Amino acid sequence: MPIPMLRPARRLGATLLLAGAAFASLQPQARAEDEATFLKESAAFFEQQSKQLPVQVDQVTRLENVRLDTDSKVLHYRYGISSMKAEGMQADALDKFKGEQRTRLERATCQQPALLQRIREHGIRVAHDYDGSDGKPLASIEIDPQKLQCQG
Repeated sequence: MPIPMLRPARRLGATLLLAGAAFASLQPQARAEDEATFLKESAAFFEQQSKQLPVQVDQVTRLENVRLDTDSKVLHYRYGISSMKAEGMQADALDKFKGEQRTRLERATCQQPALLQRIREHGIRVAHDYDGSDGKPLASIEIDPQKLQCQG
C-alpha cells in the first residue's frame, strides 16, 4: 500500500502557514489577556477558516477541517487520505506513515515562529487527525509546542 505524501511538505507547509499566519496575526492584548476570550475568539476564527475547506493538500490528502477545542486547548486539523484504508493497515506501514508525517508537521510548525509563540503562550497543543479512504480513523499525531525543539 503506498505511503502518501511523498512530496507534500511544501503544500502541507503552505496550508499550515496560511492558517497559522492568520491565527498568529490575531492581535495580542496586554499580558492580563483574558484566556477564555482568547480561546473563544480563536475558536470562532478557525470555524470561519473551515468554511473555506476542504482543500486538497496533495494528490491523496485533503484538509477537511480545522477547529480549536477550547476545553482541551487542542487545535485539530482533520485530513482525509484517499490512498489508505484504516482497516487492514499493517502496523509497520502505519508506524512509517506516522513517523514521516510527524517529521513534516514538526518542521512546518517550526517554520511559523509567530504561530508557535502564540500557541505556546496559551498552552495550545496541535493534533493532526487522519481518516483513511474507508472513513475510519487512521492516525492521530499530536504536536506539543512546549516540547517542540526547532532548529535555527
